[in-house]
Amino acid sequence: MLPTATKIAVLYNPPNSTHLAILQNLLSKSSGAGVEVIPSTLKPHDELDALFSRLTTERMDAVQLLPDPAVSETLRDRLAALALAQKLPLFSNSETATDTGALLSYGGPIYKMLSRMGYYVRRILDGADAGDLPVEQPTEVILVVNLKTAKARGVEVPAALLARADRMIE
Repeated sequence: MLPTATKIAVLYNPPNSTHLAILQNLLSKSSGAGVEVIPSTLKPHDELDALFSRLTTERMDAVQLLPDPAVSETLRDRLAALALAQKLPLFSNSETATDTGALLSYGGPIYKMLSRMGYYVRRILDGADAGDLPVEQPTEVILVVNLKTAKARGVEVPAALLARADRMIE
């Protein structure tokens, strides 16, 4: 969607060990693709204005939000509003981010994953040893494009991307 983007800020929550692994993966693969990944710690609500001002000053082409129920999910409305105000395309792998104004999301269907999580919690409450339960990965990936945000940002969404979208927000 942004073929000329070469400088991308990645908002992450340091205590989330999954975020650190994802960030390391992005850093290791980005240089070969000609993209500079700038790790940026998610800030409390009252520090978000300064964070987005800095991202704009540093001329980020886009902002990737790593979803974290403890932080980003409670801030997602504010993050989307700031990204739009600062004219920074925001994307995530959580489809709930596009519902609140992010430009694009591409990831596993959150509601299905939460449903499976409930299954695992039930098994553990019934006495299963958590270490004996198999690790599952999503088998489906959802692409959501927020056309309303694209229009507000002046971003032209390629027809091929629209054809592949599972859902569009108009």
